[in-house]
Amino acid sequence: MSVGRSPRSATHLVHHLDASPLMVAADVIDAISFKTTEILLSEYLWQQTQQYHIQALQSGFVHGIRSASLDPEGFGGFMLQDSVFCYEASNNIAIAESNATDPFIKQFLQEKFQAYQDYYQALIHTWHIENVSGIKLGQACSAYIAHEHDVAMNYNSVYFVVALIPCAKLWPWIGQQIAADTGNFGVYTKWVQENFSPDSSGVTKYETLINNAEAQGVINRNEALEIYTKSMIGEVNFFSSIKTIMVESANGSSNKYVSKERQYALTFLLCIIWLVVQPIRVKKKRSLKCEIRLKATHGRAKDR
Repeated sequence: MSVGRSPRSATHLVHHLDASPLMVAADVIDAISFKTTEILLSEYLWQQTQQYHIQALQSGFVHGIRSASLDPEGFGGFMLQDSVFCYEASNNIAIAESNATDPFIKQFLQEKFQAYQDYYQALIHTWHIENVSGIKLGQACSAYIAHEHDVAMNYNSVYFVVALIPCAKLWPWIGQQIAADTGNFGVYTKWVQENFSPDSSGVTKYETLINNAEAQGVINRNEALEIYTKSMIGEVNFFSSIKTIMVESANGSSNKYVSKERQYALTFLLCIIWLVVQPIRVKKKRSLKCEIRLKATHGRAKDR
């Protein structure tokens, strides 16, 4: 089932950024009168999107994975769309790389491009996909791809790093909340351990880069927040687009799969049936009691 960790959340390539001038905390902080008491950009972006972290944790996909109750069809749908996402994202990364002026960011994006290429090729092989163009994307996935394309086309390449951070930071955070490294997630355990690994050490380099970029006047905080927020919403909507969960049958076997919407409909229908049947049952009980009383009275009169 698993093809390894998704490059969307993986941060093993951040070492390519080590030599970038943006990784060095230069003295220009004082030169541009940057307020050292102000919250760092990376912390600000994370705090401003806190509501979306919770929404991601409560999404249909994460909830289903966490409880080992995700419908395999839902998981399959997520992975099929993720294969197309990675294919399209690799094209967006190529655009950002071609526009990069920092040679170290350019090198990082080249390596990131190759990682996405390798991953989506592995996905389409695992899922027996001949042509990704035959997969219909949901609105959530399409919007996320369009957002990254816009950043790649119209912004300094350092902003593309900003766009990558939400996934790289959110997935390990989810892993911490669900104890991904020690929990039992049924057939999804290996996937969870690989993709929701709580280790987020690589993210700190991303954050150092954008913090210094703001300090050096390369990044505007408001623009960074807009891009970061859209990426975070993209993660939430992608997770939330998977709504089916697995439900145990009465005998305890997990062989019945229904959507949340169908569950709600069935529950509502059962409530209606109960409301209709309950008065009838009460009425029958009352009629039976009256009949018993009448028979008892008739019997006593007969004895006299």
